[in-house]
Amino acid sequence: MTLRKKAIWVISLTFLVIFLVLYAIGTTIVREGFARVEQQMVSGDVQRVLQALNADLNHLDSTAADWAMWDETYAFIQNLDPQYIQTNLSAQSLVNLRLNLILFLEAGGKLAYARSVDLNTGQIVPLNPTLVNAVSNNPRLLQPRSQDRRQGLLILPDSTLLLAARPILTSQRQGPVRGTLILGQYLDQEKITELSERTKQSPILFYPYHAAHLPEEVRRIQTSLTPAHPIVVRPLSETLVAGYGLIMDIYEQPGLLLQINLPRSVHQQGELSLRVFLGVLLLTGLVCTIATWLLMEKLVLTRLGHLTAGVQKIQFSQNPSWRLKVIGGDELARLADGINQMLAALEASQQELQYTQQQYHWQANHDPLTELPNRRSFEQTLRASFTQSQRTQQEHVLCLVDLDRFKLVNDTSGHAAGDELLKQISLLLKTQIRQTDVVARLGGDEFGIIFYHCSLDAAQRLAQKLQSSLATFRFVWQDRVFTVGASLGLAQISAHVADLAEVMTAADLACYTAKKQGGNRVHIHRIGSQALASQLGEVHWAVQLRQAIENNRFCLYSQPIVPINRCSCQTVSGTLDPTVEPREATPIGATNPAACTSQSQPYLCQEVLLHLYDETNQVIDPNVFLPIAEQYGLITVIDRWAIHNLFAYIQAQHYPAATLDSARGYRYAINLSGRTLDDASFADFLLEQLAAYQVPPAAICFEITETAAIANLKLAMPFIQTLKAAGCLFALDDFGGGMSSFAYLKNLPVDYLKIDGTLIKDLSNNPVNYYIVQAINDIAHTMGIQTIAEGVDSLDTLSSVSQIGIDFAQGHYIAQPVPL
Repeated sequence: MTLRKKAIWVISLTFLVIFLVLYAIGTTIVREGFARVEQQMVSGDVQRVLQALNADLNHLDSTAADWAMWDETYAFIQNLDPQYIQTNLSAQSLVNLRLNLILFLEAGGKLAYARSVDLNTGQIVPLNPTLVNAVSNNPRLLQPRSQDRRQGLLILPDSTLLLAARPILTSQRQGPVRGTLILGQYLDQEKITELSERTKQSPILFYPYHAAHLPEEVRRIQTSLTPAHPIVVRPLSETLVAGYGLIMDIYEQPGLLLQINLPRSVHQQGELSLRVFLGVLLLTGLVCTIATWLLMEKLVLTRLGHLTAGVQKIQFSQNPSWRLKVIGGDELARLADGINQMLAALEASQQELQYTQQQYHWQANHDPLTELPNRRSFEQTLRASFTQSQRTQQEHVLCLVDLDRFKLVNDTSGHAAGDELLKQISLLLKTQIRQTDVVARLGGDEFGIIFYHCSLDAAQRLAQKLQSSLATFRFVWQDRVFTVGASLGLAQISAHVADLAEVMTAADLACYTAKKQGGNRVHIHRIGSQALASQLGEVHWAVQLRQAIENNRFCLYSQPIVPINRCSCQTVSGTLDPTVEPREATPIGATNPAACTSQSQPYLCQEVLLHLYDETNQVIDPNVFLPIAEQYGLITVIDRWAIHNLFAYIQAQHYPAATLDSARGYRYAINLSGRTLDDASFADFLLEQLAAYQVPPAAICFEITETAAIANLKLAMPFIQTLKAAGCLFALDDFGGGMSSFAYLKNLPVDYLKIDGTLIKDLSNNPVNYYIVQAINDIAHTMGIQTIAEGVDSLDTLSSVSQIGIDFAQGHYIAQPVPL
């Protein structure tokens, strides 16, 4: 419902309620007021009739007094003088006195003389016997005293009289009382007419109080009339009202009922006044209602409608720059002004929000350092280009760019130099690509480019040009000049490629291959080629390794390292998996006297080897998956897993603290990769694990390959020094299989030198290997480093390393690796 309709309803209902309330109040007050006036007027009229009747009785009494206290009357009662009768009691005399009868009673009540006259004809009429009887037997009239006076109505069966009785005395009011003089006047129609004329009331009705047949309305009112309340007013109809009066008889008992009927002029005037009042009220209410509605329409509703239309217009247009028209200075004007202020604030907030959204959108899709699109934006663009290629048969090329020597700049000159290098490289890439192409920073020192509408050969030419520009680029930072270079990998986007993931994988592998081949070159992987399939296999292995890490599918094996001249083998038991029963390791050759002469001397320690269970629970040799883990950066996570589980195993064995040393043989050697040495937090991790599992540092020997140690010499030295200070031992693994620089060996504080198995395996048949191993052993002993021969897989090999004087041996001839 609209506000206009609501206003109509509210105003109409308000007017109706006010009208009804005023009508009820007015009707009650006016009608009650006019009813009181009507009652007072009718009561007054009744009272005047009663007073007129009473005046007649008083006049009759006065006449009776004049006649009764007259000497001639006093004498007449004694002698009944005819002259008195002739002179004073003629018919005309009675007519003149308006008397219907006169009676003279002796003192004993005997009728002395009586005369009755018809006032209409003036003739003497016979005396009513009923009257005589009623008067003669009336004690109130027959025993008067000199001071008594009696007047009132005498109700006879067939008539009603006005009577006045006086004792007969002398003119000097002296007695004794000779009798009683009674004067009477019939209350007949003539008398009633006279009363009506005198009181101006017509008609006047009299009813005997004890009459058997009374009108119904008189009978209903009869009980309401009492001496205390002798007048009652009752409406007979809308046009007629009746006034009733109670008249007592001479015995002071209810004698007559008086009724006068009057027109209800007061009531009718009241009703007319009420109708006029209600008409005026209704008209006034309507005028006020219409005026109120017109004022509300003009001052409120129309303006509010304009205000609503303006707000709806702004809502539909979604344009907060529009403003409402402000008219006047009242609340609606202030409301419109408030809405305008709100719109202004909303417009400012919307502009700020749009700017913020643009900033957020830009930040979400751009690299803040180089201001190039980021990986998220680049991947969206790449998906769009792939979809377009599938739909339109257009060819595009994805190019991944990986800087070759960015880490060197970052490590030697700091992150500020690295950030500046990335900015300059970004600017170079933007200036070298075509306007239709897209370049983005994918993260770190990796960039991505999409060559749009470009064949693979054309993209190769563009990439070669880009690679040449990067190769000749020189980065200058604080008087230092750096050459950077980059490895670029290309993969084609065409309708023949079913999956975008293949394109991304091919480009990533191409970039990795370019870097693996020495960097500063462009490499192309054509989807479906054998080389790509091979590298995809490596990627598959990388995925399997990640799943193995998540699903905990690695396991630890151990292989003893024993003194050659005191070869004895110790049973290796225990496992990380509580569901696997411990089993005994029986070294190959343990029954050979030359191999193991006594079991009273323990072996040096056990090398912990890492194996992998595939999805079918087949054990996979570490030589298969460790190079891939190294290549894809998973080796550090695997090393941490091995350390954590080995230390947990040692703690679970509950070795006595005194037995965890080299003399008792409870020492464990574990390999660390070169990438782990690059992790600055790994030394702290090891110390935390040693403390957490309460493993004595002397019980742990870390094996680092010769190649990893020399390649990461700057990081390897602090790492080795930190852990040796804690009590751990170190062995240089695979010595002789890589760089074999004794100058590096001199600077590395290792405790053992493990000679590479490629030199040991063919030792008995290869004199060159024999003398190389002998030289390595002699130099190590000269430097105070004990030697260990790896790969001792036969008795001849064991005999040869024994002849050379190597301290310890390890290999399948000594013992096979078994699970912990």
